[in-house]
Amino acid sequence: TAAEPGMVAMMETNCTDSIDDDGDMMIDCADADCAGDAACELPNETTCDDMLDNDGDMMADCIDADCQIGGVGMGMDVCFEATCDDMMDNDTGAMGAPDGADCADADCVGINGPDGVACEAEETDCADGFDTDGDGDTDCDDNNCQIGGDGSGMDICFEATCDDMMDNDTMAPGAPDGEDCLDMDCDGVGICEFGTETTCDDLEDNDGDGDVDCADTIDCPDTTPCDGGGMCNAGACM
Repeated sequence: TAAEPGMVAMMETNCTDSIDDDGDMMIDCADADCAGDAACELPNETTCDDMLDNDGDMMADCIDADCQIGGVGMGMDVCFEATCDDMMDNDTGAMGAPDGADCADADCVGINGPDGVACEAEETDCADGFDTDGDGDTDCDDNNCQIGGDGSGMDICFEATCDDMMDNDTMAPGAPDGEDCLDMDCDGVGICEFGTETTCDDLEDNDGDGDVDCADTIDCPDTTPCDGGGMCNAGACM
């Protein structure tokens, strides 16, 4: 029975009103008087979607550690994504929600996604045909697999080995795009100068077009300094 107005109750009379009814500094489920109350769950919060602080720790639902990853597990697919292969954003009660479906949610890292392969925080397998980080881009279309990413796309999505006489990035957008110095990915790597030979005195085919130094008459025209202190003349160093 509720206490008369202005009077302090002898015991907690309402276990869900966020009021210390009996003045013992213990509110609702934190008060021993509420033991056995249907709203209270001690010692751990197990109902994570009722907007109540069921275990009296001043933390309700998804804010309570019991409802988060590593807790008692009752927050699965409420406070954290646990089902990662149903193409749904299940943890709509999570802090920061909406936070993405399946592999797009950081909670799913290491758990198999819709394609049956483990979700990744960032795409690292750039040749498996799966969007493992759930960002909508698969393999070489994903920024993580391109130049400037984490490097996992080396010699798959972009040419990184520029001196092996092979076209390595066969899965890159626009492939085949040439081997070694013929690939713009190699510009500035080693001897490579993509598109235009500018070094005409190193006895190297810097732009990969098959012509070395003065033999590349367009890029190294007559009078261009060449190897040994000479000058290019009619495709030869004189």
